[in-house]
Amino acid sequence: MRFLCALLSFLVVFLGFGPEPKAAEPEPEICRKLKEISSRDPDKELYPWTRKERCRNLYWHEFKPKPLSKILTVRERRLYAQVLATNDCASATRLLQQRFVEAHPEAPSILRNPRDYKEWKSSVLGLRFPRLYLCLALQRIQRLQGEIDRLGLKAEPFAGFEKSLSSENYETIHKAIMDRHHVVLMLHLSAASTKSTDIGLALLKLSVEGKATRFQPIYEAYLAVALRTKGIRSPIIDTILARPISQQDMEKIERIVHHRSDENLSAYAD
Repeated sequence: MRFLCALLSFLVVFLGFGPEPKAAEPEPEICRKLKEISSRDPDKELYPWTRKERCRNLYWHEFKPKPLSKILTVRERRLYAQVLATNDCASATRLLQQRFVEAHPEAPSILRNPRDYKEWKSSVLGLRFPRLYLCLALQRIQRLQGEIDRLGLKAEPFAGFEKSLSSENYETIHKAIMDRHHVVLMLHLSAASTKSTDIGLALLKLSVEGKATRFQPIYEAYLAVALRTKGIRSPIIDTILARPISQQDMEKIERIVHHRSDENLSAYAD
């Protein structure tokens, strides 16, 4: 559950930031709320923000919301599924946002505070409501890709954190490309945490398209086998599994998928 916090801590260390000195000031309300749900100490977190913002970030990463069945009525869940099926992310967000506030009166209001809303959207949705998170992420990738194409930028696909999100890249690569890289990374992390087949299939499609990201062929085959094993059917899965692949590679994939082998597959080329 702490994978996003852990990732952010790593990013901060990698980029050379550190925590600000502890300031002598009244305890912010969000820090008091954090203590109610977690023992995490904001003064020990490596974030390049004020203590208040570190508390806010930690709060929403640690917050454990009620399940969707306790937030939305049966009728609302049908509507929620319908609008997501048509990629109407805005309507789904408004519905969940309003009902979330009503279901969690003890939490900071994501309706009144834009900063809490931003943290809720990036943290809570990615861990607890992956279908909506995916909808919003794909829309953002589409917008960023449109900007990249309009500007005529040469944009390599996301190829892993070290290659695509290094501090050197932040200094030399256009912000739209870096933002697109970041969205793809967060989708991959959300998929790893939630085991969402929707996100897995979306990542596979993005890889085959080859603009936002591109996996190694063996990793695409692994995703295709894993999704098919979970009952997911899609032409793109059939296309990938129709490709020639060595018996050794297929045996390795099947060991990982079916027997939960400790073997690892690198998603991106070394």
